[in-house]
Amino acid sequence: AGATDCTIVCTADLGPDQVLCGVTEYDLDSSIINATSYTWFKDGVIIPGATSQTYTATESGVYSVEVVKAACPTNPTDSMTLTLIPTINVPDPAQVTTCGDLGTGSIDLTTLSAGILGTLNPADYVVEYYPTQADATAGTNQIDTSVPFVTSSQTIYVRIESALLDTCFDVVPLPIVVNTSANADILYADSPFCSNEATGVVTLTGDTGGAFTSTAGLVIDPATGTIDIAASTAG
Repeated sequence: AGATDCTIVCTADLGPDQVLCGVTEYDLDSSIINATSYTWFKDGVIIPGATSQTYTATESGVYSVEVVKAACPTNPTDSMTLTLIPTINVPDPAQVTTCGDLGTGSIDLTTLSAGILGTLNPADYVVEYYPTQADATAGTNQIDTSVPFVTSSQTIYVRIESALLDTCFDVVPLPIVVNTSANADILYADSPFCSNEATGVVTLTGDTGGAFTSTAGLVIDPATGTIDIAASTAG
């Protein structure tokens, strides 16, 4: 059996491309020892001061090395692409409140994604919704967002995942509150009104609460529903 003489290795090898999450630096090794010189490049530009067998990269980019060694017939070179993805840490989104019949409502979850991402670039992330935290962490049993999500009041979970690396993600809770839609009848018994009348009084049956609103030109008390006829525009 013989032994390899590492001093005459003439093949530079930076290893495969790397996509790393939550890592701020990565050590590159030319795999050639005792060379006359080492020149490191990032995106085709020489890195000043990088003249050793190894180089510690702290940014994403295409890294390459050129080695000069007297024992090698040509100057060995190699390159690799390094992608450093910052840790994904998304703040918990605000509660979503909607209305529905008998405590069941319908939500288009895709309309919430931009707000959940905040300042993050949507092109860099995948937003998915899950019924439980365990499902979101495992990436299983995803809620179908191609159709409205029919739900009662509950907390579901959002998985924000890197588009480049599916093991780089964050999971946050999304509380949903569904209020029962109001059921009321509103009647202005004396309608239509004459312009010389003072007010128009409403009769309300059914659910109370909420606020009265109207079209432009009609002045209405938001609490009682009474119309101020004198201040309103005839029409």
